[in-house]
Amino acid sequence: MTRSHLLLLITVLHSFLPALAQNDLGQRLIQKTQSLIEEKMETEKIVGVSAAIILNDSILWEKGFGYADIEKQVAMDENTVVHIGSITKPVTALCAMQLQERGLLDINEPITTYLPQFDPHNQFGDNSEITVKHLIMHAAGLQGDIFKNSDLASGKYTDVVDFINKTQVLYPPGRLEYYSNAGYNILGHIIRQVSGVDYAQYVHEHIFKPLGMTQSGFYMDSLANSTKIYDRNGQQVIDYPLRDIASGGIYCSIHDLALLAQGIINSYHGQSPALVDSTTMRQIFTLQNKAVGYVIGRNKRGLGWYLFENEDGLAANHTGSAGYAFAHLMVFLKDKAAIMLLTNSPNGRALAENAGYNLLEDFGLAIADVFLPQLIDEKKEIYDEPITVSKEILKAYVGNYGEAISYSRVFLENDTLQITRGAESFSLIPKSSTSFAPVDSNGNEIQGTFYHFKDIGPFPCLVLKRDQTERVLGYKFAPVNSKKWQEKVGRYEHFGYQLKAGDMKFESIELKITEDDVLLAVIYASGNIQYPMPIDLISEKYGKTAGLLAGYGWTLTFTENDTYYLVDFAGLTFRKEK
Repeated sequence: MTRSHLLLLITVLHSFLPALAQNDLGQRLIQKTQSLIEEKMETEKIVGVSAAIILNDSILWEKGFGYADIEKQVAMDENTVVHIGSITKPVTALCAMQLQERGLLDINEPITTYLPQFDPHNQFGDNSEITVKHLIMHAAGLQGDIFKNSDLASGKYTDVVDFINKTQVLYPPGRLEYYSNAGYNILGHIIRQVSGVDYAQYVHEHIFKPLGMTQSGFYMDSLANSTKIYDRNGQQVIDYPLRDIASGGIYCSIHDLALLAQGIINSYHGQSPALVDSTTMRQIFTLQNKAVGYVIGRNKRGLGWYLFENEDGLAANHTGSAGYAFAHLMVFLKDKAAIMLLTNSPNGRALAENAGYNLLEDFGLAIADVFLPQLIDEKKEIYDEPITVSKEILKAYVGNYGEAISYSRVFLENDTLQITRGAESFSLIPKSSTSFAPVDSNGNEIQGTFYHFKDIGPFPCLVLKRDQTERVLGYKFAPVNSKKWQEKVGRYEHFGYQLKAGDMKFESIELKITEDDVLLAVIYASGNIQYPMPIDLISEKYGKTAGLLAGYGWTLTFTENDTYYLVDFAGLTFRKEK
């Protein structure tokens, strides 16, 4: 072989090997995804699934499994339309960024610039401090949902701002992130206001049409090829469309979801067809929440997305739930790849939520890459041996710390801090002025576990750290005046509007006062589900759920008339006879 032939062979191999590697990667992604789907459909009895994979900015694979309609034996396929739920949120955020690019919207401006009627009760300051970006980031301090008139037949997404005006801002804007469907519907309202067209029309014209998404829309579009939906027993159930179309109203096929992912990838790399220019799309996928004091789950966020990021890779994902249907979309931005999955029954929830995570390692990423740095650096905060801490400092930590459906009680006994969490009780031995090691009743220190007292935003918080995992258990809130609340405790029965979508129905609320003077609101829901939520009282009329780890926050309103004591929870009403 001559030198020229050898050089030609090397050149050919250099051009051919990447294609071989891509082909191997593609086959591996397909095999892993299909095997996972087939396994979960068998073990979880999932009715129908559709999935697609993009590689090198092309749709590599799309396939349906099971049934879109069991009774008529209609197979699930790439054209079956499914409700994608909260994957609508990244689309809504993208619409806002399009409008910013056009000069019609500035996400750093206050909400009131665009919706002057936005006026919730705010104990932390002026509502002009709450920006459009706070809505996109779930950091506006607004409660998670408004359940009143939440089906499409009873209300519109533009009603939400009036409902929110009757609630409290739960946290200072920009300080904590709390997932809020209500916030995204207010964002949709802003899109309507500044664009001059209804939110759904805007999405059709500026997202679906440019990308050729002909199998996408909203419930009112009566899309063809829509799946039936099923409960956990494989029985068909009625689909009650949601009012909240800007937070969870999009329906589409897996093929169209792949077209959306392609449009996002193209825009990121400055290729056509583009939804926004490359600079704007890269801003969407840039880490935005470094400065947030505490993030639920400590997840990295872009604008409308959760981010997985390390030195080599970048992925963004979002999941969606619509009561019975579930969806997942993960985009690997640098690699021009994506995976998406839709399912029409709640048995598919775990599959839908984890479909993308199954492929992270193939793109040099891991689950840990979604987490922000930890709040507590134990190397700086903990001494090897116990130290002496003044009684004044210890007293400052005494109190009740709210969790989602419980609370921790910290108290002083014989000049030693004690903690009670449910059935667990420990003495807390100081390892610094803010960090304490738990000791059991036999005097044994619980290895690798520490409780830390840390101010996060305006709140004195309790952080539990076990080895490399970390949880903010809650913030300290004031006890209630038991005498003032004595007549109001008891069981309140639901009346008026009831949820229609999904299988959750709220039946009653019971107000209790614990021996620690904590007001608990125990929510009773269908299926004998109970949620004992600690309440932080803002005033005699308003309270808020005190748990930081719920993922959502709620306002409770306490009123009365001549006949009843009344409680409003997320727009649903309950009463107890006097």
